[in-house]
Amino acid sequence: MGSNEASSVLKMENNLASDEYTKLQHNYAELERKYNENIATSGNNGSGLTSFLSRLSLTVSSLFDRTSRSL
Repeated sequence: MGSNEASSVLKMENNLASDEYTKLQHNYAELERKYNENIATSGNNGSGLTSFLSRLSLTVSSLFDRTSRSL
């Protein structure tokens, strides 16, 4: 295998690893969003502060997913 071929194979492997990492990060973010939504919408099993924090977390999570943001 020539050095040019080895370089091409290495680049392909790096691209595949990068794509897989990006996919896993996206899946993790989606799972975290669903978890936070589930916690926020579950019954109020704690103080009012816990409920407030859960609702705040849900709101921030939904805003984070939007593509347009106003400053």
